[in-house]
Amino acid sequence: MRKRGITISERNTKADSVYSELRRRIVEAELAPGEKLSEERIAGEFNVSRSPVKEALTRLAAEELVEIYPQVGSIVSPLSTEKYRDVLEMRLLLEPYTAEKAALKVTDEALQELQALLDDIAGEAPGTRAYAIKLWKIDDRLHEALRKATGNREIDTLLEGYHSYVHRTRVATGLWADRLLPSLSEIRAIFDALKRRSPTDAREAMKIHISNIRKAYEKICELQDKNNKSSETYGGQESSVN
Repeated sequence: MRKRGITISERNTKADSVYSELRRRIVEAELAPGEKLSEERIAGEFNVSRSPVKEALTRLAAEELVEIYPQVGSIVSPLSTEKYRDVLEMRLLLEPYTAEKAALKVTDEALQELQALLDDIAGEAPGTRAYAIKLWKIDDRLHEALRKATGNREIDTLLEGYHSYVHRTRVATGLWADRLLPSLSEIRAIFDALKRRSPTDAREAMKIHISNIRKAYEKICELQDKNNKSSETYGGQESSVN
């Protein structure tokens, strides 16, 4: 079925492309919390009409990555929301347990992959974007390996379902709370406990890791809330989505 020369599938594909790229930029902090999203500029960049852009923003709003204000516009969702606090609280309860259970179950292959990633990052200069990207990959692989190793599908599914929140917090605390080097040190402590097959040490190392993420997150929220109070309730700097 065609409408104005564009098929439904073509329009959906365009919306998918806009959605995927905007989602990536939000999660990777290329678009800052509270940043205004111009439908017109986004449509221009992707060479699409505003219809696929609206659809993409609606999908992102359903994931709580974007906030839509009727008759006003859309912004990147702030980090200082109860959702992110709740996810961090859940992680603090579950992830030390997953590390403890996984310490005796994680495969040698998974440990070898993590070792290779840790060896690789040693060649990057700390503080660079390349360093940050490699660090986030190590962190992601570590948590995935632990979830899988528990053998508990419910825990695996639950934690995987919050991946976007986890990664957005990971990136934000790394870039804005100076946690790139501390995070790597914490990851190495978890990894060392896993290599020694020590459930107790793995649990404690993970608890420290998540607790420090939580503290860094709260610092970011304090700064964000202060900035919001000193600016208009809605608005801020408009994104060109470059």
